[in-house]
Amino acid sequence: MSHLDQGRFREIERRAFERYLLEVVREGAIEEERLYRDSRGEDMAILVREVELVRNYPKTALRIRTLDRARDLEQWSEYPIWDLDYEEPDGRMKPGNFIAGQILMMARGG
Repeated sequence: MSHLDQGRFREIERRAFERYLLEVVREGAIEEERLYRDSRGEDMAILVREVELVRNYPKTALRIRTLDRARDLEQWSEYPIWDLDYEEPDGRMKPGNFIAGQILMMARGG
């Protein structure tokens, strides 16, 4: 594989990872809210309403719309994907489920 091919392949891998994280956050939010509702009989205080990818590498972020039920406030916030906090010491990214969990926790004010 030529140097250019390797660079293109890395770009494809990054975009696939970004889409993967998008889906893990979307489905993870739904599952967290379902488990909370099932165990407590009520909705979480802050609900995730929508998740989308914005911008391109290295500034790609997940844009999340939340509803704070207590304040009746909907808002959008952005969470970068390619953050140093999500890298292992050897430069590899931490597992997608860890990153998704951190982003969901921040989106809900944690």
